Amino acid sequence: MKIEINQKEKSELFVNLFTNLKLITENVNIECVEDGLYIQGMDNSQICIYDLKIDKSWFNIYQCDENSTYGINMNILARILSVKNENQNIILYDDNDKLSIEFLSENKEEINKYFELCLLDIDQEKMGIPDTEYDVNIEFKSKTFKSIISELTNFGDDLKIYYSENIYLETSSVESSMKLELTEDNVEELTMTEDSENLNISYSIKYLYIFSQFYKLNDTVNIGISENIPIQLKYEFGENVYCKFYLAPKITD
Repeated sequence: MKIEINQKEKSELFVNLFTNLKLITENVNIECVEDGLYIQGMDNSQICIYDLKIDKSWFNIYQCDENSTYGINMNILARILSVKNENQNIILYDDNDKLSIEFLSENKEEINKYFELCLLDIDQEKMGIPDTEYDVNIEFKSKTFKSIISELTNFGDDLKIYYSENIYLETSSVESSMKLELTEDNVEELTMTEDSENLNISYSIKYLYIFSQFYKLNDTVNIGISENIPIQLKYEFGENVYCKFYLAPKITD
């Protein structure tokens, strides 16, 4: 396996992606197959799943002679990516039981950097996630979504999403509360089915805050919501290139 990214914008996205994924899972399997990279991870409490696909066409060089799985410690990978300089290319390739990572630049004054990351044997089954038609679909500007979730975290731990002529986001604590009204005028897109009138569901704001940190992947984020099933957040950052997040609803009495 050999992968190379030599475009500045894509390098930044790659760094942002893996730096933030460490907030959800510590160890993951990266699957390298003929058509691209796949990663699926679950948090320790097993209420959050992410599903990542990066098509081979997204990379400047993608070579995968046979299907392979690489067990990676995300904290160490993020530590390595954090020292990449702005104009350096990213090169990854396997070397026996290690993953070699290189940050190289055509600028001779730039200091090239070389790393080796030991691979792990991670016993992890891949879950099948069915496609779902959601009762409520919202398209936000990614920065807007990040901003409102950051604001909501100041007023409570749980986010309630419910219907009352419009869609509302609400959180509260003993001391205070905050409520937002969503309409077709203040989001990029909002569609609802008749079943959305029964919507009254709560999620952990902590995880939604983590998901919002991926705003650099795309200008917009698509959110699907239905009663009694996990919420889906999807960032698409290329053709057949996406990162989906799923968060189970809170169980209420």
